[in-house]
Amino acid sequence: MRSKEAHNCPCSMKIDMELSENVYEFLVVYFPELDSEKDWKNLLDKNLECSFCLLNAALKIAKRSKYNPEITLKLARSKCIVTRMYYTRIVLKFFRRRTD
Repeated sequence: MRSKEAHNCPCSMKIDMELSENVYEFLVVYFPELDSEKDWKNLLDKNLECSFCLLNAALKIAKRSKYNPEITLKLARSKCIVTRMYYTRIVLKFFRRRTD
């Protein structure tokens, strides 16, 4: 069931993930090496932004649903990797443009 805390974005992939039985298994279909940088480093900025959003939602669901700690840790690692890339490639780029 879709959570009340879910973001109000119209992303069908996030809605499908939220409705799935297991968010980790859902994400592994699209990102087989979820907790390594391999799956994330070649994403376009727009896809990186979507992945950032998906992983934030997935980790909230995993914590709330008391997933296996190993699975939650893999999701947390993925979120850390994507967060670092997201802030480096998207957020900092935005601020650099504004200061030029």
